[in-house]
Amino acid sequence: MVGPASEMRDDILNDWSRFSLTEKEVPQVTLIRSNKKSEFALAAKFLTKRVLNAEAIGRTFKPLWKTQRSFQVQDMGNHIMVFVFETKNDVERVLMNEPWCFDKHLVLFQKYVSGQPIHQLQFNLVPFWLQFHGLPIDHLTDETTVMIGNLVGNVIHSQIKEKLMGGDFLRIRVNVEITKLLCRGHWVLLEAGREVWVLFKYEKIPNFCYWCGLVSHDDKNCGKWLVSKGILDITNQEYNAWLPAPPFNHGKKTMVSVKGYEDEEEESSQFALGTVER
Repeated sequence: MVGPASEMRDDILNDWSRFSLTEKEVPQVTLIRSNKKSEFALAAKFLTKRVLNAEAIGRTFKPLWKTQRSFQVQDMGNHIMVFVFETKNDVERVLMNEPWCFDKHLVLFQKYVSGQPIHQLQFNLVPFWLQFHGLPIDHLTDETTVMIGNLVGNVIHSQIKEKLMGGDFLRIRVNVEITKLLCRGHWVLLEAGREVWVLFKYEKIPNFCYWCGLVSHDDKNCGKWLVSKGILDITNQEYNAWLPAPPFNHGKKTMVSVKGYEDEEEESSQFALGTVER
């Protein structure tokens, strides 16, 4: 996301080609990189309109992140903060549990790459756990999850298959572009040309716009609403509160395998013969 300040800075940098440097401007300066500032650092873009305070942000995220070691928060302006951690594990823990929000608005995180100016960072992706509702039972498979997930964005594959099953729905983690409208669902083709509508629900989604379906602002700050001066009928909103998914219980098993009596007897006899190891 590029603001007016960033555009002005780029214009100034492009204008240097027209200038002649003075004697004091010619010598190069070799800078020493600070490993602590970049090795375990995350840059974050806050989508809230509120004025940010680094100390308040640190107090907010400390009990949520539960980091093993301390971390620093630095305000870079333009609603961008840089978090510097002491360990790699704390960085990975923050990223694994995205998305995060502040003031009920999304915070977009990315690893800071050494040598990259802050104003050049592009904050346009956020990982969501998506739920797919409305599929027949015989299509609740890992393959179906990945196929539908790829329709929304780049799938983040999970090694734990139990996370992909939510009872009567599927779920998968996907990187979603915030510059595009939220996908509410998709028609999928089944056997014999039959189609079903698969409804999408987003876990841990904060404020989003009920008018245009973007997560970059809420409905009260939407240009469509502001231009209308508040006279639009909310019954015409194409997005609504059904899009967020309820909290998912990771510890609850939705599928178990129960052995029959013959299976148990067969296993017991094999164990008695020494063919089964325990």
